[in-house]
Amino acid sequence: KNMEFGEEAKSFLEKLKIPVKFDSPDVITHAKILIVDDTAVVGGTNWGYGPMDQYNDCNVALWRPDAVQKLTDAFLTLWNGGSRF
Repeated sequence: KNMEFGEEAKSFLEKLKIPVKFDSPDVITHAKILIVDDTAVVGGTNWGYGPMDQYNDCNVALWRPDAVQKLTDAFLTLWNGGSRF
């Protein structure tokens, strides 16, 4: 079921010209990284109704340039085929 949702989300995003990649089946990435301009948000929260409205879950926003750069580098490592950051 998760793969079906993933493929549906991928199709939707690609129609908007947003590139999408999946981990290989033997790798599990649960971290969420959002990087916009000079700000990064990192955590393990699934960004849906339950975690955002019903659960005690948390993420961290970072503005320090060195921290944002490390997260950017970690993301690019995964994006470019690395299996770990």
